[in-house]
Amino acid sequence: MAIPINNYSEFEALVGRLWNQTPLFGFVLHDSRKSHQAVATFLEQSAAWLDELAVQSGIYILFPLRTGKQGFLNPSPIIAREFGLQSNRLPGIVLFTTADDKGRLTSKQFLFVPLKDADFEDVEGMQATVADIFSIVQTTLDAGRSGHAALEDIKLELSNRRRSKTKDSIIASLRSGAQIVLKQFPEKFITSFAESLGKSLAAGIVK
Repeated sequence: MAIPINNYSEFEALVGRLWNQTPLFGFVLHDSRKSHQAVATFLEQSAAWLDELAVQSGIYILFPLRTGKQGFLNPSPIIAREFGLQSNRLPGIVLFTTADDKGRLTSKQFLFVPLKDADFEDVEGMQATVADIFSIVQTTLDAGRSGHAALEDIKLELSNRRRSKTKDSIIASLRSGAQIVLKQFPEKFITSFAESLGKSLAAGIVK
């Protein structure tokens, strides 16, 4: 499923509640600078379609979106900081995997896929890129890959497509000079996330 997030607390609560119900989480990161307005518009207009893609690929994708509730505060800057990403890396998509054992990360790494903010103005082109990403994720998970191995496979396939010269390839929307990277979770993220997940387990939110 694709789920709009109204603030950071919702992100934390949802990841905790859904932790053992999905092999992989994704989050679309963008902030409030003017050039990122096209990203926000794309997400708003594509919410139903993103949900279809997420259901088909069998994952959860979370994204910032004002849902009519009061107190909207884009959680992307906080999430980016938690993942050790600086503002000049956005926009992009973070992918991280979950474990069978509740309260644990399958991998201590996450995958960051950088995107060009200007490319979100080309709706059809960005739809093709997003569809490519979801297709790669689905193929990887359908092959039985999980955890760090799944992230490695996704990274490899994205990198291969980026290097290809086909006009329709994903290379068109991956930011020039910004590598697709597997990064270590900052220790503070693992600690704070474990504490948050522990509270959710204790409260019966995670079953």
